[in-house]
Amino acid sequence: MGKQYSLILLPVMTLILYIGLTVLSKYPHTFNYPYKITDENANRQYVNARLFMHCLKMLIVVMFGFVEWTLIQIAWGNSGALNIWIFSIVLLFILGTIIFFVIRSIKLK
Repeated sequence: MGKQYSLILLPVMTLILYIGLTVLSKYPHTFNYPYKITDENANRQYVNARLFMHCLKMLIVVMFGFVEWTLIQIAWGNSGALNIWIFSIVLLFILGTIIFFVIRSIKLK
């Protein structure tokens, strides 16, 4: 019975993260920026930060969805383990997204 509940836990956590990041993205002025936000660059930085949050939400949902799908495949006996290559690629996409938006933020200074 515990295994059935564990399959529900990951989608619930994903939903909580998604809602939390959605609410957080509505307040980009509360984010930490590596330099001072001025009247000149505020709009560009806030748009960039919100776009970053939307991309990050999408990648997190994809990653958690992949893990959930893999857990279901393991439960059905169709797979023996989490495919580490695909999981690593998704993590690299997340890291790449972070690096891309930090560089973009610096250029929009």
